[in-house]
Amino acid sequence: MTKQSIKITTIKHNYEQRELTTAATGYATAIENNYGTKLGFGFRKPYLEVLDVALAKQLDSLAIAYDTADVTIDTGSYVLSAAQQTAIKDKYELESQFETITFA
Repeated sequence: MTKQSIKITTIKHNYEQRELTTAATGYATAIENNYGTKLGFGFRKPYLEVLDVALAKQLDSLAIAYDTADVTIDTGSYVLSAAQQTAIKDKYELESQFETITFA
């Protein structure tokens, strides 16, 4: 069992309607860890939903390897309230694989 330090980064892509194409307006959210592993992606999905999927994937990966981790979440341009941060911490810090969760 090893302990890792994992940084989860959020990248938000905004799309604009272009006159001459049928490109959709909206945004896409991609979440990856510091190892380059894509953990979550959502086109016009709520950020918390995409983050929840990403954290669950990271948890599965740690559980399979019997590893633990201190996790730092960089929310990018998204702003999470204190209540939202607390809800995420309460949900995932119960798991033995995530020792601490902090927000950058």
